[in-house]
Amino acid sequence: MMLRNALASAWYALAVSSIAGQAFAQTAPPQSSQQPGDLDTIVVTGVRASVKSALDIKKNSDQLVDSIVSEDIGKLPDNNVIEALQHVTGIQISRNAAEANQLLIRGLPDIATLLNGREIFTSTGRFVALQDIPAELLSRVDVQKSARADDIEGGIAGLIDVRLHRPFDFDGFQGAATAREVHSTLSNHNDPVISGLVSDRWQTSMGEVGLLADVSYIRDHYKEEILDNYISTQSIGPVPGSTGANGTAFVPLTEGAQSILGDRERTAATLSAQWAPNADTEVYLEGFYTRFRNPNYNDFFVGLPWICANPATATVFPGTNEVKTVTGGCYDLTSDQSFLAKTDTYQAATGLKWTGDKVKFTTEINFTTSRFSQDGYILDTQYNPPPDGYTADFNYNGTGTPYMNVTGINLLDPSQYHVRQLYDQWTVQKGNEIDWRGDLDFKLSDAAWLRSIDTGLRFVDRFAQNRADNAGGLDCLGPPPAAQAGSVACSTQPALSALQGTAYHATYGTQFNGQFGIRNWMDADPNWLANNIGYLRELFNTSATGARPPQDPTQSFDDREISYAGYVKGNFGFDVGSKPLSGNLGLRLIETRASMLGNNSVTVGGVTMITPIQTDKSTLDWLPSLNARLQLDDGLFLRFAASRTVTHPTFQQLDPALTLSASTATLLGSGTSGNSNLDAVKSVNADLSLEYYFGRNNALTGAAFYRRIDGYIQSVNQALTINGIQYQVLSPVNAAAGKIEGFEGGYTQFLDFLPSWLQGIGVQANGTYVNGDFQNISKWSYNLVGIYERGPTSMRVAYNWRSGFNAGGTPGGAQPEEPGTIFAKSQPWLDLSASYRIIDSLTVTVDATNLLNSYYQDYFGNETVFPRDTRRFDRQYSLGIRYRLK
Repeated sequence: MMLRNALASAWYALAVSSIAGQAFAQTAPPQSSQQPGDLDTIVVTGVRASVKSALDIKKNSDQLVDSIVSEDIGKLPDNNVIEALQHVTGIQISRNAAEANQLLIRGLPDIATLLNGREIFTSTGRFVALQDIPAELLSRVDVQKSARADDIEGGIAGLIDVRLHRPFDFDGFQGAATAREVHSTLSNHNDPVISGLVSDRWQTSMGEVGLLADVSYIRDHYKEEILDNYISTQSIGPVPGSTGANGTAFVPLTEGAQSILGDRERTAATLSAQWAPNADTEVYLEGFYTRFRNPNYNDFFVGLPWICANPATATVFPGTNEVKTVTGGCYDLTSDQSFLAKTDTYQAATGLKWTGDKVKFTTEINFTTSRFSQDGYILDTQYNPPPDGYTADFNYNGTGTPYMNVTGINLLDPSQYHVRQLYDQWTVQKGNEIDWRGDLDFKLSDAAWLRSIDTGLRFVDRFAQNRADNAGGLDCLGPPPAAQAGSVACSTQPALSALQGTAYHATYGTQFNGQFGIRNWMDADPNWLANNIGYLRELFNTSATGARPPQDPTQSFDDREISYAGYVKGNFGFDVGSKPLSGNLGLRLIETRASMLGNNSVTVGGVTMITPIQTDKSTLDWLPSLNARLQLDDGLFLRFAASRTVTHPTFQQLDPALTLSASTATLLGSGTSGNSNLDAVKSVNADLSLEYYFGRNNALTGAAFYRRIDGYIQSVNQALTINGIQYQVLSPVNAAAGKIEGFEGGYTQFLDFLPSWLQGIGVQANGTYVNGDFQNISKWSYNLVGIYERGPTSMRVAYNWRSGFNAGGTPGGAQPEEPGTIFAKSQPWLDLSASYRIIDSLTVTVDATNLLNSYYQDYFGNETVFPRDTRRFDRQYSLGIRYRLK
């Protein structure tokens, strides 16, 4: 309280004294909203101009920054923001559900996300799902790797600022539209990508006014195929050659095939208005909306090789007690898991910029609200193969991919599949935030070593709420409450063909083209499942009326977080010998008060008691920062940066509730728990870089970095026995202090020295080495990009590679000999983008992704003995047009 009062009083006094003597109104209208040194306004066309703009941003910035800039309105180099960022030095990405969905900066995922310089997030998260912001709307994206005092706190890894177009970015009227049709190979579907922008600015009697509207619509029918093993826990024996006691050998709990299909729709729109009543003043109003819909379903073939396995047919990996091949199986399962996911995020902002002779004042207030909901319906079905009708090879031909085949039964006969398990899930997450900030910049003297002083305040009121049911399942052949009284489903286990309507479907396409055995199978139809969930609830006797499950108090939390921040930053410039040195030195203080309300569930003597839990916490973070740039020669710069950064735990991680799910035929007894005692993650950072810019748009850069991280949050499994039932409970903890260190280098050059008939060729290459104590870090990653642009023709071929990495701990319950860590193998990726300008206003585009048909694979510690997942993704090809009218 004392901190925020002191900050507010001091800042208010500075603001009043600075503005009081300045003339507010002048009559000359501005030619542009861009101020000297302001890089917000960038209009580029073509790959070469895009590269040049990105290098200019990096060169002129007073901190370590890398950027990607749109080639033209509606044209970022890749299909979405994360895919475009994968080619930035120091960036690594991961893919899931057939798209890039996680981004790391120098090995760390804790990233603050901004939209036009202000914080934005998705529902209860700390950051926005970047893939939900269509690339077609973007002007540029900045990746800030070093911190300044005026940067919003929240990302120990760095900060990503997504910049949209504004009307004053253009000289006058601007109209543009893009249309593409995208073909995805695995889903075998064609989908549209459409965007349009209209912008204009006018001189009026009240000053200059600008209006802009930009919209985008993307649809994506996608497919991802997975083959997997799930931890060795089941023993069989005696098995010839096994090293286990009395010939005992271990078999994976399940061996499966998974086909993920979905229909993603992303719609986004931005409206922007700017008003400049005079040359010194600008008022703006902006609105942004993004809508995400993703009905998707997973078809599972759940092999259970340990049930009735025939030990006499089994072989083991030499010198181990791990089964390599086996036949048998009394029954297996198939499963359809249908999910209906929806996200809506809104942000509205208004602000004022005023520039006097010695003072610049800016203020902005914005409101963000985001809601995510998902309903999940899972129906597992059982079929019974004949004796020795199921065969399994857990490392087929040494590929690290399991092979499965079933003989003696028609896997496409719905009468062979009987209902077995039901999971009925729903969740609703909401988040909103009111955010105000005010900033004052004081210009001193260009002749003094201290050129200017910047100061500012920020107030944030953030609320997060979660509501959900218990995600556990009902297994008709499992422990209570299985086969509960009145459950027709459990007492008769009807076949899919006996359920009302057409309750079944055959899986789409062929799993890995049948290369690893199983190709197609039958399970519940996802549309039938969603439309008949009330009927299934009555059939399983979970609801007499077909109503959805009640809210589980342990899945509910209401968190409010109020923070006050203030900063002061000095911008300096002086000569070291004959070399100019410039930069900034500052301090940011943040006081955060959080109140977290949740519920805990405790069962004693068969009686379950729900106990409310409230946790109040107050923290004070101080974040010093230094950024310095020494110009050694024309185009040659030496940079140094040092800072302290902080990331607070997510609201989900702070939820203190314990949720348990008893074991079923396919899952071990498990649980999840938050940790209200989690501390913020803090990092002390140092960066040193050398950058050389030569020619018109060429650069050679290198940087070394160091991060000492205290309290990094990782999830760990703990074995708990509750009421005689064993559970593996996954909960977040603050890890011991660790470090990340490494180096990165980049090279960009257009080969203008070549003969004229070869000119237009450009090369970009970068590589990163990261050595760290944490999960998901690839030690090595690199990008190779070939560019050709000459006349109306433009082309870019981009190759990306990251080495294998620690993907996290294994699920609980594995037998002792199995390694406790999952490792992912290296993965290459190749994309192509090309365009041809027919006339000045019309361009034809061709794009292709995943040209190498790359697989993702991981394993439990030993890739030969313990293979885990093999996944393959859609290739995509697109043909489009881009139209621009000035």
